[in-house]
Amino acid sequence: MKKTIKYLTIGLLLLIGSFSSCNDSFLEDAEVLNNLNGSTFYSSPDDAVAAVTGAYTILQSRDYYKVQIYALEYALGDYAFTEGGFQYANFENFQFDNTQLEVRGLWDSSFLGIARANVVLERVPEIEFTDEKLKERILGEAHFLRGLYYFFLVKLYGDAPIIDKIVEGPSDPLYFPSRSPKEEVYAFIEADLKAAIDLLPAKEDYADADVGRATKGSAQGYLGKVYLYQEKFQEARDAFKKVIDGQVGNYALVPNYEDNFTDTNENNQESLFEIQFVGGTGNVWAGDDTGEETESTYFGTLFGPGPQVFGNAYPSDDVNAMFDANPNDTIRRKYTVARPGDTWRSWDPVEIEDWNSRIPQAGGNSAIRKGNLGPDESLLQSGINWRLMRYADVLLMFAEAENEVSGPTAAAYAAINEVRARAMVDPLTRGMSKDEFFNAIRMERRLELTFEVSRYFDLIRWGLGSEMPGFKVGKNELLPVPASALNSNPNLAPQNPGW
Repeated sequence: MKKTIKYLTIGLLLLIGSFSSCNDSFLEDAEVLNNLNGSTFYSSPDDAVAAVTGAYTILQSRDYYKVQIYALEYALGDYAFTEGGFQYANFENFQFDNTQLEVRGLWDSSFLGIARANVVLERVPEIEFTDEKLKERILGEAHFLRGLYYFFLVKLYGDAPIIDKIVEGPSDPLYFPSRSPKEEVYAFIEADLKAAIDLLPAKEDYADADVGRATKGSAQGYLGKVYLYQEKFQEARDAFKKVIDGQVGNYALVPNYEDNFTDTNENNQESLFEIQFVGGTGNVWAGDDTGEETESTYFGTLFGPGPQVFGNAYPSDDVNAMFDANPNDTIRRKYTVARPGDTWRSWDPVEIEDWNSRIPQAGGNSAIRKGNLGPDESLLQSGINWRLMRYADVLLMFAEAENEVSGPTAAAYAAINEVRARAMVDPLTRGMSKDEFFNAIRMERRLELTFEVSRYFDLIRWGLGSEMPGFKVGKNELLPVPASALNSNPNLAPQNPGW
């Protein structure tokens, strides 16, 4: 069903400076239109559903998981450049500044997502519903999405303006907002996620047409992650335990590790929340929120090794060395990093001659397999959903929080060994110290989550950013506030340290 989503552009243009959408389920054919008079739109439950759907589309935008966020993997050092990656060159060794497209886009689009969620939270309570559970669900989705966008903001930029309502115009104090301390932003996120937990249904309670929307488990998992990033380890441990115990939905590891990264078995039992993409639709050059933009992800086109795609990167020497140091971890290596001799769909075996010539020309003898289809990758039309939070991640974060609270307990070992068992590697042996167990978690997260835009944030929250090439302590813990935002709103000053 075609859905039209209208939203207020409001005074956030002055906050963000400039603005830069989906799966064949609830987001199919979502069309987002500018509407400067949002008060005339919200009058029916269908309007409310359409409005909250519009708040999801930011995650599929070019500024987020369609294109730009992957630049962080270059800064991390897990991607090695080919000549096709020139547009990301400034991210190598942290050479970017506050005029960079990716820096501006993540800020801009986060606030656009927040604005859409605010419209839902303010307008939908006024609508009469015959199905009050639907109304609760819509409000829960908006709370979850607003919290998620703020979580990205606080991780990337630190202090941020808290916009908790529709901004009416220049007389509104939030028209030119100041940045709130990150502690207040985190408290705001926690409140949103707790509200979402109370309002959202469990994953298994959704109708097929709504699969992929935020769930009680989505919000619970992110609440635990938000606690973990603040080093509230007891709260994080307790939050993750509710997911593991099935109190917020039924989750488990899928038997086949690869099922987390292909266009089959999406929204499966391991997925707490994923970004919905579908290939074969729309105009790849139309632009976000035009109603004509393709609903695909560009990840496979940008970084896949096939001769028909761009080949802009390959696994760094550091990534390959990590897998070489764990030679028994063959399953995760095979489905993360492709090497000659592997079997990959019609490449049987893989040969370097099958690949985009940019990769061997740049000195690469491996390729990024996770998240792309190799010989079957479609140019700018990949339908692979991005699994934003997996149950494997929950188990590893629980083990980390448990270790911080009580040391390496039996529960901590059980969680990490469950992830290792799926990878068919030997369990960790009891007897480690707290520090030794933390180091084991660090390695396990890398083996499990490489190329999932996770390690960048892990290293920063652990205070280990200096492991990234070119990282400057006291500066690169955060991105700079974009120049366009500072120019439009001087109240956003001061700039982040070091910038």
